[in-house]
Amino acid sequence: ELVLLDSPRKILSYHTALSKPPAGIAELYSRSGHIHPLVTPTGQVITSEFPADHPHQHGLFFAWVSTQFDGHKVDFWNQGEKLATVRHKRLIDSAAGKVFCGFEAELEHIDLTSGETVVLNETWRVMARAELGSDQPKYHMVDLESRQVAATQTPLKIQKYHYGGLGWRGPEDWLLPKDGAPAKG
Repeated sequence: ELVLLDSPRKILSYHTALSKPPAGIAELYSRSGHIHPLVTPTGQVITSEFPADHPHQHGLFFAWVSTQFDGHKVDFWNQGEKLATVRHKRLIDSAAGKVFCGFEAELEHIDLTSGETVVLNETWRVMARAELGSDQPKYHMVDLESRQVAATQTPLKIQKYHYGGLGWRGPEDWLLPKDGAPAKG
């Protein structure tokens, strides 16, 4: 796990190792290569991981839903289908200074339908800093740049889908209760 800090406050954590689900959620939902938690200057966590209703959602993550590779369906988003996954490959660089902190990492998008075939290579460049107020940061600014390149001569065909590819799972308290009333807190 790589942690970016506005000393001493945590801004975010990037998972280089597999993040394991809690008891009651299948191991196949383990994931690396995502950000959780993402934290406000007041300490409020604004991401969630392994929510009971969508255990395949992991904080801030990238995963295409509707793709085709070598003539078959590949879904990197819905891990429960066991068609594909995304994982952290390696940390390229990290930096920290008085103004910003950040890292660059490689991720792999893997087709699981016939073994493990890396079909897409992704590089994340993440930079973070705090905008200072009088006595504490007013907000955290995080810039995430994703570059994706085909890993083989066979193209990965990304089809139109209303989710897109970048996912942000907010915390449970952002959800509306079943009665439709505004969430408390």
